[in-house]
Amino acid sequence: MNFLRTTLSFVLLAIAAALGMGGAAAQWADLAARTPAPARQIVAPVTQDAKVRAALAGALTERAVREIPTIADAVPGLTARLESLIRSAVDASLDDPGIDRAWIAALDSTRAGVVADIETYDGATPPTLWFDLAPFVDLARTQLIAATPERLRPFVDEISWSTELRAPLVRMDPEQTELAASALRWSARWPWLYAGAAILAVGGLVIGPRRGRWAALLTVGLLAAVGLAAANWWAGRIALPSGPGLGPVLVGTLTEGALAHLREWMRPVLYVMLGTAGVGLVGLLFSRPARRR
Repeated sequence: MNFLRTTLSFVLLAIAAALGMGGAAAQWADLAARTPAPARQIVAPVTQDAKVRAALAGALTERAVREIPTIADAVPGLTARLESLIRSAVDASLDDPGIDRAWIAALDSTRAGVVADIETYDGATPPTLWFDLAPFVDLARTQLIAATPERLRPFVDEISWSTELRAPLVRMDPEQTELAASALRWSARWPWLYAGAAILAVGGLVIGPRRGRWAALLTVGLLAAVGLAAANWWAGRIALPSGPGLGPVLVGTLTEGALAHLREWMRPVLYVMLGTAGVGLVGLLFSRPARRR
């Protein structure tokens, strides 16, 4: 009878641990999808990444160069001069003190757009996810106007950067879109996962026999801690997207930043599981039958 109760206690506690860890991951995903807070922590290393900077500069420069008025070709050297001004302005904008705010604004608007595109998917055409360039364009335009000589200002005024103020990140297929939509729906239910974990944990401790409950708690705590450590190791070795262009570079770098933030978010959960194992060990030691003299 005690063996069956111990087994049932272990099963309930294991499910409780899984729900608790799932609730923590779902809470992070919900915050990342619906609030700007995680993006502000993810963006810090992204802004210093040389590959991201080069890809962003290339995308902004390319869009501006396309808008140089064709009449500039009639003046020898003018087009080259304007291209040089554009490149200098873009480089200066990426060193501007406001670049961090631009990154935060771009990530926030991109996040909102991505979530909206996924949530409104109707099963027809899968969405293309876009990265908002408008905050960077504003900085670059300000730098370009400030650095342009008065005699070239009429040509620069024609460069509005008004077309393609976004860059494609990834084109999703139907299966990916459905999976992402389901993940968004489930992530919003993280309070229920926590509640279920608490109820099952109490039930597992109540059902277990005197020593069996603590043995089950110790085992579940250790297994959960090992599982979290393994997941943390695996997340740090995922093959990230790569390729030329702003989209692949951003996807790879932002994914790396998001995984690093998720690992930090889950670190307290690892400590909780280790603490749970410690409580189980203490309970097991104190519940030992007294020796007879």
